Amino acid sequence: MPRPPQPEEQERIEAHQRRVQVAQRFLPELPIPCFGYLALERQGQTKGYLLGPRTEHSCEPRILDWRTAPLAGIFFAEPEGAALELEVADRPFVGRVVERALYRLEGRRLVELRFERARAFERDGVWWIDEDPAPPVFLERPASARQRPASAWVTELDPAQRAAVERPADRSLLVLGEAGFGKTTVALHRLAHLARAAEAERRPFAALVVVPTEGLLRLTRLTLDRLRAHGLEVATYDQLAVKEAQAAFPDLPARVSEDRGASVLRLKRHPALLGLLEKKARSLGPPKRRVLLRLFGDGELLRQVASEGQLSPHVVAEVLEHTHQQYEPTTERAHRHVDRDRLQALDGRRLDEGTPDELAETFDPEDAAVLFELAYRRGERPENLGRFDHLVLDEAQELAPIELRWLGRLLRPGGAVTIAGDAQQQTDDTAYFLGWAQVARALGVPEVESIELKESYRCPPEVTTYAREVLAGNASWPADQAGAPVLGTITPSACHQAFELIEALKALTDRDRTASVAVIGRHGTAAKQLADELGRGLAVRLALHGAFDFAPGVVVTSLQDVKGLEFDYVVVPDAGPLQYPPTPEGRRALYVALTRASHQVWLSRVAG
Repeated sequence: MPRPPQPEEQERIEAHQRRVQVAQRFLPELPIPCFGYLALERQGQTKGYLLGPRTEHSCEPRILDWRTAPLAGIFFAEPEGAALELEVADRPFVGRVVERALYRLEGRRLVELRFERARAFERDGVWWIDEDPAPPVFLERPASARQRPASAWVTELDPAQRAAVERPADRSLLVLGEAGFGKTTVALHRLAHLARAAEAERRPFAALVVVPTEGLLRLTRLTLDRLRAHGLEVATYDQLAVKEAQAAFPDLPARVSEDRGASVLRLKRHPALLGLLEKKARSLGPPKRRVLLRLFGDGELLRQVASEGQLSPHVVAEVLEHTHQQYEPTTERAHRHVDRDRLQALDGRRLDEGTPDELAETFDPEDAAVLFELAYRRGERPENLGRFDHLVLDEAQELAPIELRWLGRLLRPGGAVTIAGDAQQQTDDTAYFLGWAQVARALGVPEVESIELKESYRCPPEVTTYAREVLAGNASWPADQAGAPVLGTITPSACHQAFELIEALKALTDRDRTASVAVIGRHGTAAKQLADELGRGLAVRLALHGAFDFAPGVVVTSLQDVKGLEFDYVVVPDAGPLQYPPTPEGRRALYVALTRASHQVWLSRVAG
């Protein structure tokens, strides 16, 4: 129950009001000049600091940049009364935390102070003190949920899943269902079932699993190992494409381009390119590296594709520039007459790395399907085609038609495919997904039996319901109710958001040592910034490009990296309309983030 402040508490509030006024005088151009206050005792003397959007040494108390100042990190890492023994700017600092206060301002007025065990707030010009402890933000998991399996996919199957797994080996199967309904579980259990049957009959069995991300690849390998299905090939599409293309077309460069850009992906994966390849296969010549220059370095041919595919002219210009850069010699090659020891940067990297010339002498993973399609159109048959008895495609809605055509040709005659997918999780518009019938046609599979899973095994009902509302475009922002299965908060600044996340995640990981938490940024750059911010006061692991260890604790990652994975708790700190716009693609992206959670979701965004 709130109460009026005691005289010493009123004095404390007024002291903080004066500090805010100092910040406003020295940073008058900023709408929020300070976010909080930190007081440290050292050698019997107490010194205070304001946390703000930038460092300002000319005022008293000093203002510290909350993101970068070493002392500001103490604000996020240590509670009041904590003893300190650390190095700051290569100097020893021994002392203790005297006071920590988080500010909330409205206009130029301080309206709330959040202390360690209480908060002060203003209502109608009168200050009040609330000493009631805030409830835990995160909903506690039951004891049974804390017994974590090695993989969520190693589980008992329900009758519908079991029936799908035991379909005859020569049947191609399309497994559909919403996120968390067990599509990947069925696909991998079916593959393991087929592999064990072949082993029992002492006949050879070659299979390939294609997944969209490195994280999913690692978890798939772990799952197949647990299911006693050994020796099967698992790869991301890009890994597979690069390896197979370099084996089939030896004149391709050893290096692969890291950043192709959206325009390159849009054109090289577009169905309109297939029609051009059919017409020009003979005139372009044998599928060697130079044919890629004839194709993607020819403005007239690219304009034909762009016109048929309704792509904008800037796509053609960007693909031309990208292609011609790939056929330039590297700096090392251009200066091969120079001593090799001098052709290396001081940091040990290649001279072109991090420059516009780093595309020199590279090829794109998307080129693989183009070269294989050309070979097929010319009646050629690379040796590495037609060698698998079974093919599993996970998240198949993210594969383009030209890629599916090549993957289908990896099957031996009589081989079968298991396709797992969900059109509602289709987030890559360069895949040109037009439905499951188109996927089957592109694979060249004449008959595909379809099964739709109806029961969720991952998300709580409240999360599933909210995720469906997001897809339908009628979801409102969740209530700010601690412990709710779907929680929504709006903070005044990124500093406030970082502080609240750190405090809540500390409490969760102290209470539940086996919990897995994913803090999901919309893109990799956002994830890196979030990891830096949360790392000021919390042990986090940045997991990009699939670098997951699947251990308990807090990982910061990107939306692209979490497809197909699951975590006990999911935090989406950039859940506003800028990163997840109210478009079909934006709604599907947020749906994917939400449905990674097996227990609770926290959506957060910064006001404005």
